[in-house]
Amino acid sequence: MIGGIAGLLSLLTLMNVMLLPLSLTAMVLGPLGLLMIRRHPDEYTGARWGWIGAILGPLTLFGGFVSDSVRLRLEVPEGYELVDWYDLEPDAANQHKIVSDRAADLVGKKIYLRGYVYPGTSKMNLRQFIMVRDSGTCCFGGQPKATDMVIVNFTNDLRVNYSLWSRGLGGTFQVKPPGRQLAGVQLGAYYLDADVLK
Repeated sequence: MIGGIAGLLSLLTLMNVMLLPLSLTAMVLGPLGLLMIRRHPDEYTGARWGWIGAILGPLTLFGGFVSDSVRLRLEVPEGYELVDWYDLEPDAANQHKIVSDRAADLVGKKIYLRGYVYPGTSKMNLRQFIMVRDSGTCCFGGQPKATDMVIVNFTNDLRVNYSLWSRGLGGTFQVKPPGRQLAGVQLGAYYLDADVLK
């Protein structure tokens, strides 16, 4: 029964990819429940619930990734180029570089990037902040890699509050010499003059 309930709850994954653990739980508990029922048919019941978890778990796992990808593509404003954090990393042959070749090509262009607000000293009504990729740094602090952060400055009246949820930002991409500090963090070379917040 727990596998089936997890399967039904995993439908929420289609709305928010952060709930993928529900799909994984249904994928494990659904078949496990069916196995237990098969081995001990006189002691256990609830095969329908097991099947619900066994079927919905994988479907919502796949569907969650697909819906998140489609949603991301649809939220990119007209005239902005969708950029992934992988675009900002130098390739394996050029790990010594601070700026990737792809990032150098994006300078001066309107881009759209999703990331997390870094938890600095101020958390509300932020005009300038560090956006991170989220390798644990968004929630737990620490020094992010130079290529895993973008320094964001809003060029209009938009402001953002710190939260655990990712945010989509659009604006003009810039590369500046690294080395400055903001909120106790050594800054990288990537900057975004943002005019879109989602």
